[in-house]
Amino acid sequence: MADKKVFAASALFITPDAIIAAAKKVAASGFTKWDVNTPYPVHGMDDAMNMKPSKLGFVTMFFGLAGIGIALLLMWWTLSVDYPLVIGGKPYFALPAFIPVTFEVTVLMATVSTVVSMFAIFFGLPDNKHPLHDTDYMKKVSCDHFGIIIETDDPNYNEAEVTSLLNSFKPVSIGFIYYPPEEKYPIFQPRFLMFLASTAIFVSIGTYLMLNKLMIIVPLAIAIVLLMLWVTFRSSLHAMVIISNIPLALIGGVLGLVLTGEYLSVPASVGFIALFGIAVQNGMVMVSYFNSLRERGYTVAESVHQGALVRLRPVLMTALTTVLGLFPLLLSTGIGSEVQRPLAVVVVFGLSTSTLLTLFVLPVIYLWVEDK
Repeated sequence: MADKKVFAASALFITPDAIIAAAKKVAASGFTKWDVNTPYPVHGMDDAMNMKPSKLGFVTMFFGLAGIGIALLLMWWTLSVDYPLVIGGKPYFALPAFIPVTFEVTVLMATVSTVVSMFAIFFGLPDNKHPLHDTDYMKKVSCDHFGIIIETDDPNYNEAEVTSLLNSFKPVSIGFIYYPPEEKYPIFQPRFLMFLASTAIFVSIGTYLMLNKLMIIVPLAIAIVLLMLWVTFRSSLHAMVIISNIPLALIGGVLGLVLTGEYLSVPASVGFIALFGIAVQNGMVMVSYFNSLRERGYTVAESVHQGALVRLRPVLMTALTTVLGLFPLLLSTGIGSEVQRPLAVVVVFGLSTSTLLTLFVLPVIYLWVEDK
């Protein structure tokens, strides 16, 4: 820890009385930058720490009075100057009628300003890099211990004297809290700029294709998925076996559109993309488990047989949860059904055929490919 800068010395106690006594002695020693951390509010702690009354009440009072002034001024200008309106013979500025609105605006401004000021100004939040974060000290005082810290920035801080003072309180433990290492994120590094430019180009091209050339998205998505599968499995054959799930899913989706009389619309195309993703996921589950069994010493035939039995439940649960979730959309006839039904038809019918073919056809294809 020699290369780290000390933020504060700390001491832990197990009883409220002990932390109260320690706080009184630290306050009497003349320290100004120190604090107490407890898992719950301890009665009498503000007196023990010689804390001055909070100035937060002045913020509440100021914004509350500002709310009164703003509400009355706005209603007076609106109903007396900008658009004078006589209601029931009452004067333009009828104060009793303005009281409810004034009250609401006053309470709203006072409460919001109090909360924002308390966290942002008085507490200095958010402070995600505070030295106390993720320390053993903070974990203990958030649970069942009572802690006190004396910061090194205090004018009276002397490590030997502070350690001796804390030891005199007979705490459970004494330690030091260090500043976290500084993390720098330079934004003008060439690698980051290249990543930013690549991301912008990729998003722009994807947006253009999505908005203007929707039919290109499906083969493009398949090509990208095929590339990712090859990178994952390091085998073009395994990638092609998994991709073979897509035609199996396509059969059910097209059949569903034909049986229900729906068209290949934008929602249906989105449904095909979602369907292809689920089909590829199911294929990955099967193939990855086949490979895992083979690494354990099983033969190809044993791996396919055992893997198909073990992965039956995960594949079925994935398909059933999706089908049952979209089934109400499949039967919908109200407003918006023209958008919902094509997507639901493609996914429900596609998963119905894809799941069955995945469980029976894909193991056969895998066995045939590996035997070659």
